[in-house]
Amino acid sequence: IFADYYEGRTYFRLKQAYLAYVSREYVVGGRQVNGCVFTIIANEYRKEEELADICKIALLKFYSSRDVHQELEPMLREFLREMCEKQLFFSFYLDYPEGWLREVQLYDKSMIEYHAKSGSKVTISYQVLKGEDDSLSYQHEVLLPAYEDTYIKTLILFGDETVRYYFTEARGNNVIVTEKQIYEPKEAKPIGRYGRLNDMAQLDDEALLHAMREYEAEKELAEEIFVAY
Repeated sequence: IFADYYEGRTYFRLKQAYLAYVSREYVVGGRQVNGCVFTIIANEYRKEEELADICKIALLKFYSSRDVHQELEPMLREFLREMCEKQLFFSFYLDYPEGWLREVQLYDKSMIEYHAKSGSKVTISYQVLKGEDDSLSYQHEVLLPAYEDTYIKTLILFGDETVRYYFTEARGNNVIVTEKQIYEPKEAKPIGRYGRLNDMAQLDDEALLHAMREYEAEKELAEEIFVAY
């Protein structure tokens, strides 16, 4: 009996280690992985087995570019909430439906992702462009890894804004500077504080004045209703 028990536990630990390794290679290393791996991960969840965070992240990445079956939706939404609570962010989260992103406060975010070599120091240099205006200077920010050697820069951009950016990766005496790229945010719907302000930015002077008065009135009313004690 004890032999069977320990053999079973050994198999369980090996299986968990294998799933974590394959998931890491998929998420961090960008390797192609057979779809059956994600079926196994989902089945482990259904059996209420313990899963490493990287397995949950891998499942989120796999289904971010695929149609999600209704049966899988509760699991994926749970994983998304859990990873965001742990501050484990990845840019592919933004590919999920807006309703999901609202639950985790990502619906108004833009994310720029970079993968570096182990032990590197990564700096992002970025310039916010407002329409045709590119007079703003570059900002430089040293990034902390979101997970191992993956780095994420999170921004909130309005509809008329884009970002020109590049990364500097330094490891010892070796320095790599990437080419400059342009990031365009997804379309923001006129919902919530950010969405309303973003929508107002597109209006002409007369309509903008009317919208600003409505926004200020709603803000004052909300402050009267929702009092902090």
